[in-house]
Amino acid sequence: MRELRTGLKISQEQLAERSDLHWTHISGIERGQYNISLSTLTRLAKGFGIPLSELFADVSEARLRANPRHADKARRRRLPAARPRGAEAMPASVTATGGSRGPALRIVLPRRADRYVTCVPLVSLKAAAGAFSDPQHVEDDKWEWVEITSKRRLRPGMFVAQVVGTSMEPAIPDGAFCLFAAPVVGTRRGKTVLVQLRDTADSETGERYTVKRYESEKIHVDGSWRHSRITLRPNNPKFSPIELNDPDGDQLQVIAECLEVLPDQPA
Repeated sequence: MRELRTGLKISQEQLAERSDLHWTHISGIERGQYNISLSTLTRLAKGFGIPLSELFADVSEARLRANPRHADKARRRRLPAARPRGAEAMPASVTATGGSRGPALRIVLPRRADRYVTCVPLVSLKAAAGAFSDPQHVEDDKWEWVEITSKRRLRPGMFVAQVVGTSMEPAIPDGAFCLFAAPVVGTRRGKTVLVQLRDTADSETGERYTVKRYESEKIHVDGSWRHSRITLRPNNPKFSPIELNDPDGDQLQVIAECLEVLPDQPA
């Protein structure tokens, strides 16, 4: 699949967007980390802009060119029988790509009644910064869904995203999948949050969204309290905080709270 994608000169992120998949899913497929459901193959064919049968042919030819010794074995392979629409799930797994550790998450096709009960959307931080800025109008059918193990009661507005980078270590390891909830309930002070930045970029990633610990200072002006400074602080002392001295000037939007780093999921 990598050969097909690079031949079309598109990135993993572009293919993920076209296929309505998470980019870490694309990366995992290309590295052969897990089996692919028929639903995912259908989405990939849509992303490539080719019929599903042509995708099978292109992928098979690429595999044979890469591993000619296994040609006979490859020809004998057959796809698993597809489950009917509405079946419990066609699971696959996606593993952390940023660091050396992380959980394997089960991607499922849930019934509507199971959404936010046993599973939540799997979303990139970039997509979440846009889509979950208004959690009342999130398009649930747009995302992949992952089954997770958490002591928390799941609810709409929750999602799983992978945090890549070391600025929040040791609390959030590089490549960890985390459970987020939007909107942030109660005070933001001291919470680890996903923030969309307007004029500033995270020095670690170069992106206008970041996951940091929220701190704020207030002053009393004309009978009311207003923010004088907001600091987005990393856990890792090797990184500098992001300081906003005019926080009431719409310099940032707090999207969601990071509730927990997900543990390894049971097989």
